[in-house]
Amino acid sequence: MKKLYLLLFCLLPLSMQAQDYRTAFGVRLGFSKGLTIKHVVQDHQAIEGILSTRWKGYHLIGLYEWHKDMINDLRSGNLCWFYGIGAHVGYYPTVQYYYNPNGVYYTTSVTPVGIDGIIGLEYMFTRFPLVVSLDAKPYFEFIYPGPDFIDVALSARFYIE
Repeated sequence: MKKLYLLLFCLLPLSMQAQDYRTAFGVRLGFSKGLTIKHVVQDHQAIEGILSTRWKGYHLIGLYEWHKDMINDLRSGNLCWFYGIGAHVGYYPTVQYYYNPNGVYYTTSVTPVGIDGIIGLEYMFTRFPLVVSLDAKPYFEFIYPGPDFIDVALSARFYIE
């Protein structure tokens, strides 16, 4: 198994090129799960929309992101890091929603609203239309704050050139 990982590690850089897709859509798997779509609006800048679910509720997140080449060399030109900022709105139906620090129970539907940040790594395959990313998305809620403040996830998106 170690030999397989070593082989993949050595071969993956041979299939890389610069991040040049226009739109990518797929799934986001982490603390919260959902759908994601990313659209490049200009060189090294993109907008991302995420519809996620957690705790029997939903979040709609919008992010503006800046992409930076991680290594400027032909073998690894499509590996980049990115960061961004955005906002979210959520909805939790009538369920018991517990916020531990204040000992507050919400027993009606709640609509949390807040700001989000994001930082991560993105890798684009060139032999098939797939982009994978690993990111951390800290957030702060102004209305009905929840118990967490960061979401870590792995995303896999198919891209359209």
